[in-house]
Amino acid sequence: MEKTDTPGNDHMQKLWIVECTVPTNGEICGHRYASNGSDFFQRKCPACQGGAPGPSIASPLNVLCVDVGSFKNIGWANDRSQLGNGYTIELELHRLGTLLKAGHRLAIGFEAPIWTPRRQDIKSVTASRGGVERKLGRAWSAGPGCTVLATCLAVMPWCLTKLREVTGPLDATIDLSRFAAGHGQLLIWEAFVSGAAKALSHHEDAALAVSEFISRYPSIVSDVPPEEAVNHAAIALHIAGFRVDPAEFGMPATVVCVASDPIPI
Repeated sequence: MEKTDTPGNDHMQKLWIVECTVPTNGEICGHRYASNGSDFFQRKCPACQGGAPGPSIASPLNVLCVDVGSFKNIGWANDRSQLGNGYTIELELHRLGTLLKAGHRLAIGFEAPIWTPRRQDIKSVTASRGGVERKLGRAWSAGPGCTVLATCLAVMPWCLTKLREVTGPLDATIDLSRFAAGHGQLLIWEAFVSGAAKALSHHEDAALAVSEFISRYPSIVSDVPPEEAVNHAAIALHIAGFRVDPAEFGMPATVVCVASDPIPI
């Protein structure tokens, strides 16, 4: 539980953010909602117990990062310090979908290029996107970048489709500034973990990216400079059935780099 400074709707009360710990389908429900301190003894969870919605308060933000790979190499981490792999990712997406359906917000990062540049000069169409890619010598079009990009083109739509199966249609975006301003419930961002910053396992890489995102949100400046793009995440959102502005198909997403030292853009 977390106490806020927001006045409640009962006498002399402040609102608390309460997290449901009722087991549901073998997992802890995890739904977070607002409650007066005076209501704890009678409040039921709106997500799993049919309780009334709590008093209005800013929707909680959940964060997930998926380290993209084949089934045996998938790793994921969330803002609750939970880690997982290919065997558990569908359960995690179901949990997060349930929270989205209950009004929460979610920011999902994929550790792979989720947008590629759209340039006029044929000589530069496969060149580095700049920023962290240029400094670390990890261009999206180089061998490892191409491999994980191709894998992400399969894994990302699968993840978003599994999420959509739980949530139904809702507003999503790849534009962090719009999301931070309150537009949409779902944000897709790109995680970049490379070089000396990499951990020993895929899920630990994902955990580093989650921590980096949380520490910098909402004032994140992308570690790869923006340019005209083909946004594979926005297209995947559309195909999965989320509502996304078609203009975002040609926009870059925010890249959040985990680095051992600052990256000049």
